Amino acid sequence: LDMARWAQAMFASCAWFFDDIARVEPRNALTFALRALQLAEETGAGDLSGLLFSELERAVPNDPRFDTGLDLFRREVLPRRQTVHSLAMLALTCLRSAGELTPGVGDAGGEPVAAMRWPALAAEVLSVEGDDARLTGRIRVRWRLYREETVLDFEWSGGSRHDPFAGEIVLRVGSGRDVPLIPSEMFWKNKELAVLCWHAPREEDLWDQWLERGRTLLPRFLPYRAYQHTQVHEDFWAAQWAGLVAAFITDCCSMLARPDLVEFLKGHAAGQTAASLVRRKVGRMALEHMRQGSEGLARLAELLERCREIGLEPDLWRAQNVWWRTSAGERGSTLGRLLGFE
Repeated sequence: LDMARWAQAMFASCAWFFDDIARVEPRNALTFALRALQLAEETGAGDLSGLLFSELERAVPNDPRFDTGLDLFRREVLPRRQTVHSLAMLALTCLRSAGELTPGVGDAGGEPVAAMRWPALAAEVLSVEGDDARLTGRIRVRWRLYREETVLDFEWSGGSRHDPFAGEIVLRVGSGRDVPLIPSEMFWKNKELAVLCWHAPREEDLWDQWLERGRTLLPRFLPYRAYQHTQVHEDFWAAQWAGLVAAFITDCCSMLARPDLVEFLKGHAAGQTAASLVRRKVGRMALEHMRQGSEGLARLAELLERCREIGLEPDLWRAQNVWWRTSAGERGSTLGRLLGFE
């Protein structure tokens, strides 16, 4: 059934709409086809790739980097193929990148100490030993749809907490053969996932730094005199925009109603490289408030009112999806309007 599902997925209309096999949509469809071929071979249908390859040889991409569709497939699609070993390496790389592979932990009962979870599968670290230069342990790859799992022993030598792609990972299932893999040779998209895993906690750290600095700065943002239209040393205060915004939308204090502060934040929003990070953080805060019942929803409404006051448009699509599913009868409420349901 899963093989049929992936075979159907490769016929998604977006992949067939554009007259260029090198676009991202056909590449995704070819990846679905790759998974269907893999499952077909694993279930006894044999290697059917020759049928696909003969058709791809006739396709000519618009991208001059690729001679034929088969050239594109071999260079951009085949590297996406995953095995239980490559999935284990991907999970270990992501978890180490995020700082979650802590030596000296492990549960004899088999409970994971760190995990990467996707819709169809999970990779769960059961134990970790060693030090920065050499890590050993066990990891379980579990397919949720099939209720199947594989436990692998791993040894990561030559690694570094500063470089998640350094060294070599040797994986072994039971008494089977050792499979050495090199994280630095992973497909680009897998490397990107590891970088994003590293990025998420650092973004939270950055927000905390902004908030702390903003709380120090707000009392020093003096009210304008009659002849003023901006702060003295405007360039300095403009560089503190992210911290001022973090404190403004998070804290309750008498300064929040001051029109000079509001106008300064609105007037200096353009060109702020931190703006996208602030918008994402507000989106995460919105989800947190929505999980906290009526009090959380009240705080969310206040948060969004402050964002609207300074012209900040948060990244709310996740919160909007939750509101759409759970609060259909309240879309015309104040909070519903603040979430974009006019």
